[in-house]
Amino acid sequence: GANSGEFELKSDNNGAIYLNIQGLFTKAKRNKVSHLRDLAIETNSPFIVLTETWLTEDILDAEITIPRYILYRSDRANERSHGGCCIYVRADLTSKIILCHSNGTCESLAVKVRNFDTILVCMYRTPYTKLKQFEEALNVVQDAIEETMKTDPKCKTIIQLGDYNFPFLSWPSGIIVVYWTGTFGHFWHFWALL
Repeated sequence: GANSGEFELKSDNNGAIYLNIQGLFTKAKRNKVSHLRDLAIETNSPFIVLTETWLTEDILDAEITIPRYILYRSDRANERSHGGCCIYVRADLTSKIILCHSNGTCESLAVKVRNFDTILVCMYRTPYTKLKQFEEALNVVQDAIEETMKTDPKCKTIIQLGDYNFPFLSWPSGIIVVYWTGTFGHFWHFWALL
């Protein structure tokens, strides 16, 4: 449980899925959506979080829909070749978008999943993002989290996933997991080098 520092999502089968998808629906690779659909059906994951979606407003939700999942997305800004993020939440769960933000170099997306009293956050940061731009994006996310926790005091768990492109860090294991308990609740943060 939360007091022991462990976190468990109760779902029918498996836990969450996080992928750096490197182009969810590109002209050259349109089969990634069908593979993701198969993975969703096989695992019955409560949610799927993706970075590097490379989506633009020209790509319709219908083109990347996964049956029995609700799609939330924050598309890349400008004409950048990379970036963007999205979250799929199983349709039998009660979810609501609380943030969709882009400042030109960072995309942020936050979704509240009521069944788990959890906020899912997904961020993408370009490798050339300046500190001020990254701090702005983090502050916008923090404000959304704090506002949600004030209006729903039971919502105390935050799961934040993302592609932060920190070229100055070297993590031999490829994964860093931080668990923090503070005034507003429990906070999980996963960094993955993919």
